[in-house]
Amino acid sequence: MDKDTTIEYAIIRSSRKGYGIEVRDGQVIVRVPNRATDEQAAEVVRSKLEWILSKISQQSVRRNKFELVYCLQAVLIHGVLHEVMFGNCKKAQIQDNRVLLPLRVRGDYTKAANAIIRLLNELCNDYVTNRISQTMGRFYPFRLSNARTKWGSCKYNGEISLNWRIICLPARLSDYIIVHELCHLRHHNHGKGFWNEVAGVLPDYKERRKELKEYSVLVELYRNPTR
Repeated sequence: MDKDTTIEYAIIRSSRKGYGIEVRDGQVIVRVPNRATDEQAAEVVRSKLEWILSKISQQSVRRNKFELVYCLQAVLIHGVLHEVMFGNCKKAQIQDNRVLLPLRVRGDYTKAANAIIRLLNELCNDYVTNRISQTMGRFYPFRLSNARTKWGSCKYNGEISLNWRIICLPARLSDYIIVHELCHLRHHNHGKGFWNEVAGVLPDYKERRKELKEYSVLVELYRNPTR
C-alpha cells in the first residue's frame, strides 16, 4: 500500500501500456505498466487527486444510504428494505415483509451474511427466469455470477451472466440490466443498433441507466462477509 500526502492507494503492475485509476468501495487502485516506478504512480495520483477525492466522497454518500444493509440490520429486495429478524427456521426466508434468519447465525456476521446471500440467489434465479421468459417469449439460459464490477455480461457464444445482486435493485433497474444483456444476443457491441433494440423494449432506458449509478456501491455488497 503506497501513501500520497492525502490518500492511500494500491499499485497493480501488469503488461498494460498506459495508466489507470479505479475507485471501488472507497479503495483507490492505480494500474501501471510493469516498468513504472512508485514515483510515476504517485504522480498519476497527484494529477487526478481532485477526481479521486470526488469519487471517494460520492461512494461514501451512496454507501451510507445502505448502511442498514451493510450492517445486516435489513435486506434490500427489489429496492425495498426488509428488517432482519431471527427465529426458529432452517434457512433464511421472507416472512411478513421481514427476512427471518436462523437463530444459529445470530451474532455471527459471516454466517448471517451467507444465509442472506443464499436467499437472494434463490430469489434472483426465480425472478430472472420469469423476466427472461416474459421478454423473450421463451426461456433463455443464464447463470448468476459474483462479478466484482459488472451487473451483467453476454459472451459471443450467447452465455448470459447476471450478478445475483440485481435482486437488490428496484425492479425497473434489474429489468434494464436483463434487457441490456438480452439485446447483446444480437448486437455484440454498444452501437446504434444495440441501443435502438434496447429502446424498443424500454423506451426510458436512459433514465434507468442514469438511476442505476446511484446503486453502484451494491456491486460490492456482501463481497467479503467477514467482520
